[in-house]
Amino acid sequence: PVGRPRRPDCPWWSGRPCTNFQPGPPRGGGPPDLPSRTSGTLDSAFLDTRYRLLNRRSAPFGLTLRVVPFVSRVDELTGQGVSGYGTRIGLLADREIVPGKLIGAINVEYGFATARQLASGAVERGSGLEVSGALAYQVQPGLFFGGEVRYARAYEGLRLERLSGEAVYLGPTIYHAFSDRTWASLAWSYQVSGRAVGELGPRDLANFERHQFRLRIGYSF
Repeated sequence: PVGRPRRPDCPWWSGRPCTNFQPGPPRGGGPPDLPSRTSGTLDSAFLDTRYRLLNRRSAPFGLTLRVVPFVSRVDELTGQGVSGYGTRIGLLADREIVPGKLIGAINVEYGFATARQLASGAVERGSGLEVSGALAYQVQPGLFFGGEVRYARAYEGLRLERLSGEAVYLGPTIYHAFSDRTWASLAWSYQVSGRAVGELGPRDLANFERHQFRLRIGYSF
């Protein structure tokens, strides 16, 4: 969401290209101190750029640098207009464990952003870290089933200054390559544990969601 340092999967500071469906009531009707709000608008825009540093076919493992600059227009929590922008930077490593069958991946990402509330003019800054690991098994040419575990931390400030919360996610993944250039992936994650600073409970539902559902469609060129 734009305007406050919250959840690192599709947060306002990440610009992560994904579709994030949330089971349960809309955010606008959740927090008791905010009025209900029903509307639709364009949330954000991003540019997902990747540069391959190492190719796993010719190196011990593959390594990719990912940079995602983005802009945001809506605070996901309140529905109010904002002017937000930021960048997400990551290193994505992968290795073929069993040739032609099993692939492992480890990703490390850092995101930061600034957002200004259009109504009040207040400016907020946030950042976050995420480390994830995944395994995927090819059941038929171009079709992979697997699982992913992710550890995420949310901070106030652009330089990871004050910890807001942390969460661990676990869930299945599906990847399908339609051609050499076109692909799609689907992932569902459940927050198995977490902690929000200053709050009690076994999960961090102040900075992160309980469930996360991600759909990505890509074209390589």
